Amino acid sequence: MRKFLLLLLTLAVSLGCTYATPKVPEKKVQRKKTAPVKVKTKAKDDANVSNPNLPVIIQEGKYGRYYADTASCSEVSTAGMVNRAGERKKLYDKNADTVKKCLRALKPQTSVVSAKNAVVFRKAMDNEIRFWRKLEALMRNFGNIAIEAQYVLNGGTIWLVVGVGMHSDLSYTRFACLQEDLNTLSGVSVKVAKEDKGLLPETLYAQMQSLRPVVKAQPLKKKWKWTMAEARKEAQRVNNSCSVSTVKKVMGEWLEARKTVGGLLAEPYRTAYNLHTTTTVHSFIELFMGIDQ
Repeated sequence: MRKFLLLLLTLAVSLGCTYATPKVPEKKVQRKKTAPVKVKTKAKDDANVSNPNLPVIIQEGKYGRYYADTASCSEVSTAGMVNRAGERKKLYDKNADTVKKCLRALKPQTSVVSAKNAVVFRKAMDNEIRFWRKLEALMRNFGNIAIEAQYVLNGGTIWLVVGVGMHSDLSYTRFACLQEDLNTLSGVSVKVAKEDKGLLPETLYAQMQSLRPVVKAQPLKKKWKWTMAEARKEAQRVNNSCSVSTVKKVMGEWLEARKTVGGLLAEPYRTAYNLHTTTTVHSFIELFMGIDQ
């Protein structure tokens, strides 16, 4: 594990030298003042965010519709691909934050959410965001552990590329889901796919479990020149961290939160909103299939 971290540190230094002058200049980020921000001010700022209506790419896969980042990558070096994936993740996280502000400031039409459910709807939306944060952190940690296991068993710096690609795709999935949510809750009905394959959570969990082969102490001892005690401790960490059963529990909480929001919507917006949930789960399947391949 320590050598793996040293490899990441070396790569980070390499990226800093190689890409000191990026092809696409970034806007200078201004530091926020440390003065506390009042709730009313934040709410006012959110309300002033215009609907970005950013494009969302959806593809049809073996397990149904899923959100797909189809942007091409011209980089050929490991460092270049890692750097690019990291930049894409930042972009999608920024887009998701913008759309989330719009959702928090949104007051749906009564044709979408009845006036009597307005307060409950707002609370349900806040819960969905809260449960997603918990799920997202777990999914990212699970992906990291899966990559570590593959690196120990198979070796190769390509796993660095796969790892950052996984994080970028997860960020895209959340952004795409939120953008579709915003369109639907704004009164724009989204067409439902003709063949809805359903959530398929068990397919997701089976795929995730396949990424958790048992890592034994001996390969770790040989790879990192550790003592057997050190190798056993590391093997235990890799094998027991972020179990699939834990993912099931947290995923269930998020799905229930989404179900609650959908239940407060009138048709056809309810069906459209629930489809975004399904598409997100299918995106998770595609995401972890990408690690396996």
